[in-house]
Amino acid sequence: MKKMIMPVLVMSLALMSCKKNDNTETAVSTTDSTATAVVTNDTATAATGDTTAISVDWAGAYAGTLPCASCPGIETQLTLNDDKTYTLESNYLEEKDGKFTDQGTFTFSDDGSFITLKDAKKADENRVFFVGEGKVWMAEKVGDRSMKKDYQLVKQ
Repeated sequence: MKKMIMPVLVMSLALMSCKKNDNTETAVSTTDSTATAVVTNDTATAATGDTTAISVDWAGAYAGTLPCASCPGIETQLTLNDDKTYTLESNYLEEKDGKFTDQGTFTFSDDGSFITLKDAKKADENRVFFVGEGKVWMAEKVGDRSMKKDYQLVKQ
């Protein structure tokens, strides 16, 4: 009889775990003669879901060389700070006076996957980046998930 309790308990738990629940907690305690399973469903608290803004370690420096129409490339370093400020350093290769630094704040898109850089000096010039784990991709607009390798900056 004792040999039957554990397999039955394990099978019961496996079958219960197949049900779709937003928040399930399972606690199992065993003793020599009995096994007890407690399953609690908390349906009052719905999961809000993970977004890039919440689940990805996005703060830090990202670097790479972006394409340029008039030069061999733009060496770029984007630093994203926890306080949602940024510094963007651009060096247009083989261009005299081709070094630029922009600073400002950024905001996350509603779904948390994109950031929009808001330059403190150029209010009408906003840049958008798609944020991934350890990488960002320059995007044309919020929602552009093309993630072209040429427009990728890698976390340093």
